[in-house]
Amino acid sequence: MGSLNNLHIVTWNANGLALRVNELEMFLNSNQIDIALISETHFTNKSHVRIRGFRAYWTTHPSGRARGGSAILIKQNIQHFQLEEVREDFIQATIISLKQSGANLNIAAAYCPPAHKIEKKQFMDVFAKLGPRFVIAGDFNVKHTA
Repeated sequence: MGSLNNLHIVTWNANGLALRVNELEMFLNSNQIDIALISETHFTNKSHVRIRGFRAYWTTHPSGRARGGSAILIKQNIQHFQLEEVREDFIQATIISLKQSGANLNIAAAYCPPAHKIEKKQFMDVFAKLGPRFVIAGDFNVKHTA
């Protein structure tokens, strides 16, 4: 891996990650991906995935059922730490932090189920939790007619 300025990050809506873990592993390795931000994992407290060479973090839907959720897979050789997840009905976000140029860069994978009408304040509260330097990616189920 190069410097943190040259990270290869991918985002993917898995719609059930356990069924697609082999496909993901091949993609990560063949494209030299450092961090994968996954939405709609469908994990429960009893299910998750592991990929050789990566550390996995995940956030389940608050119901505990196999729906929604998010995950981050990060190469094990990248120094990082996990931050507190966001685990609400309207958003599930997994968050890690990297030290970059003397400051932290927080990276989040998010999933917002389509059944909720999320207000601006709710997003602002989540963004505030991410700190002043962050990247967030995922499936926000934002529909626009244009």
